[in-house]
Amino acid sequence: MDATEPTPSCCRCGNERAPIEARIPFREPLKSEVQAVVCAACWKEWLDMQIKVINELALNLGDPRSHDIIESHARQFFELAEPDAATDAQLDLSKVGDEPPNGDIPASD
Repeated sequence: MDATEPTPSCCRCGNERAPIEARIPFREPLKSEVQAVVCAACWKEWLDMQIKVINELALNLGDPRSHDIIESHARQFFELAEPDAATDAQLDLSKVGDEPPNGDIPASD
């Protein structure tokens, strides 16, 4: 980057964006968006918030619907637009924690 280019800033805090060196476990396109516009400090804040989201909503990380919910919360946290005009209203939170769509629930002994 030459001296005439502005230093990229974080979309959340507005500070100079230090790159995230940790693995970003989101699916595309969110993974690339976060890598491009979020600083390492805000990423660390998100990791703490993500734990709260998982616990407060009692998300089952084996259920793909839970990943949709986590990614939606991450978009809100980082103030990133939803792709294809999707909104939280399209996420059905009432079924979180129910049996998976295919009905495969392991038997408990």
